Amino acid sequence: MHALAGASPISAFALVAALAGAVSTPVDAAGDSGPRLEAPAAPQPERGRATDFTSARTLIELRKSYGDDVDLAGYAAVNAIVPGSGMLLDGETSRGLVYAGLGASLLAGALIANAQPRGESFRNNCLILYQNLGFLAAWDGYYRGLGQRSERAAEALGQRPSLKFYILSSFDRESLSSWEWGLPTGVAAALGAADVTADSDARPPGVGSTLGVESLILVQSMLVGAGEELLFRGVVLPELAVRLGSDRKALATQALAFGLAHVTPDATAEENAIHVGFATAFGLYAGWVALDRPHGLRKAIAMHAWWDALVFSADYLRDGRVDPIVVRVRF
Repeated sequence: MHALAGASPISAFALVAALAGAVSTPVDAAGDSGPRLEAPAAPQPERGRATDFTSARTLIELRKSYGDDVDLAGYAAVNAIVPGSGMLLDGETSRGLVYAGLGASLLAGALIANAQPRGESFRNNCLILYQNLGFLAAWDGYYRGLGQRSERAAEALGQRPSLKFYILSSFDRESLSSWEWGLPTGVAAALGAADVTADSDARPPGVGSTLGVESLILVQSMLVGAGEELLFRGVVLPELAVRLGSDRKALATQALAFGLAHVTPDATAEENAIHVGFATAFGLYAGWVALDRPHGLRKAIAMHAWWDALVFSADYLRDGRVDPIVVRVRF
């Protein structure tokens, strides 16, 4: 059986663009856009009161508090596909150039690796890092844009932690001691151990765990976990909650979107069905944790990062590759 640890760049980019088109029409538009969907009234944040940016429910309430006429989905999608481009369009020139420069460096690395005889794995790693840089840019640009458009939003968003705070959620003591983190991490450890044990005879000569490889896997997993969670649970979930008028509908829709983002072009229909099923279930669980559990967004990032780290490690021990596009965990 196969389980997926990283979203396919092609599927993820296509899905982000499709989601932007689906949610970018303001819900109070007249004519062909259909009847108005009334979102439940959310309490206005109190001035001077600390805002909990580790809870997706807080982010939903913050997004609802400033009305449904602020259309940021398009900028988020553009930032996700071409890191920094949405910020440049929105007047955030310096910040946009930093993201754009990092993205260009990763694409250049992928192109150079693609020309090498054994550069496939490095190319794929560059692409997955490029993708998650875009996800981080989407989160950053989405909330910076919200703050620019509303004085009250700017006051609350002034308390928003840096990206480093979220990336380092993988080592947050509260998250790592929670059962919400322990449940999926235990499953990943068991599947990874079964996979490595089953394929021990087929392992390439000289392949084993090394500090360098494990460090690379951990850093990569932290970035992937933070990027995917901040996009799907931090941007897509709040935006859908406003557009659909229901937190629960948004929870289910973002989970399905997360699953579809993990379709792999070169996999069989059966393999993709398993990929989508695994990822949808994970997206539903991570969305619930981010939405309804204390400091849930940090917990979701931590469990996502450690899930990836464990299955990436199993993949490397099995066949000597560190390739996050598709990680095969069989039992």
